[in-house]
This record gives sequence, C-alpha cells and structure tokens, in this order.
Amino acid sequence: MKELPKIYKNKVEKDTNLKTYYSSDGNEKQEKVIISPKRGGIEETLEEIFKSKAYTYTKKVMITVNGKTYPTRFISRNQNKILTIDNEIIEVSQIEAIDIIDR
Repeated sequence: MKELPKIYKNKVEKDTNLKTYYSSDGNEKQEKVIISPKRGGIEETLEEIFKSKAYTYTKKVMITVNGKTYPTRFISRNQNKILTIDNEIIEVSQIEAIDIIDR
C-alpha cells in the first residue's frame, strides 16, 4: 500500500473560548453576540470597549442595570460614570452585566 503525504497542520494560537450566538428581532436583522467565559468582570469589559481603536459609540452593548437589560451604546466614561447614546448617565457600580454585540 502506498504511503500518503503528510498533511500540514497549522498551530492555533488565538483564544478559542468564545461562544457566538445569533439572534433576530423578527425583521430579518442578524446580530452577533460574542460572550467570552474568561471575561473577568465589568471593569475589564469596559476597558476592552474604551481602549479599542474603534469609536466607542459604534459598539452596541447589552447592559444590565438594576435588573433591567437593554441594548445601548457608550459615548464616554468618567472614573465612575458612563454616558450612553440615549443620554443616560449610569454609575459603574450599578452595572450588573455587559455583553458586547457586534453587527
């Protein structure tokens, strides 16, 4: 029997612990939600959003504050407050969860 040539195997060096979910609101609009289980907490997520090269208001986030979950976009951040595109000022200490939604 002939010996087949070896197959090239590329090393995977990036984090593969991301889970991707797709959702729709009925208008055939697809959104991709990326949730990383390694995400340490609210501060790390906020740093990820505000230290990226993209404008912060282009990133859509799903935020949970005082038991309410709603989509919004961040404009700016103070030491302990965040201004959203909906003209709301949110205390960082009141934020329970943040999920980044990329379109």
